[in-house]
Amino acid sequence: MAKQRPTSKSRVPDPEPRRYSPPQPGVPTTPQRRSTYIEAVALYERGLEAVQRHDYRGAIDLLEAVLRQYPEERELHERIVAPESSGKD
Repeated sequence: MAKQRPTSKSRVPDPEPRRYSPPQPGVPTTPQRRSTYIEAVALYERGLEAVQRHDYRGAIDLLEAVLRQYPEERELHERIVAPESSGKD
């Protein structure tokens, strides 16, 4: 006969399952984007395309334009600005 595990008397009961609550009307489910977001991304992508073509001067100009013209687009800024130290010496 197989041994059975002793049951613990201090076992905490499982919490009730969480119930699904549909989104409230009038509350946006996705973050709102600025109207300039699409323009900023398009300029950023042009900069990346310039890098792929090895047009580094053009890429610098385009990516600097993103930083200058769209200062509110922090996500793009973080992708453009390289950290000062990569951790490699």
